Amino acid sequence: MSEVMEGPFEGHLWAEPSESELRVLMRRVMDNPAEAKAKGRKAREDMIRQFSPEIVADIVADQIQNILGR
Repeated sequence: MSEVMEGPFEGHLWAEPSESELRVLMRRVMDNPAEAKAKGRKAREDMIRQFSPEIVADIVADQIQNILGR
């Protein structure tokens, strides 16, 4: 069962991994290393764009301001 997060990360889901699906995905990585590398590169870019220290600091600062404004 996935749990929806609240607060500044509202809408994010807590993952409930499937062991059988993981096996399929890991096999795909082993069979397609170039595809896996490209996905890894894209994931890194996404993490930097969405969760860099500056962006997370802004999220935290906004939450603190919201709390202090109550």
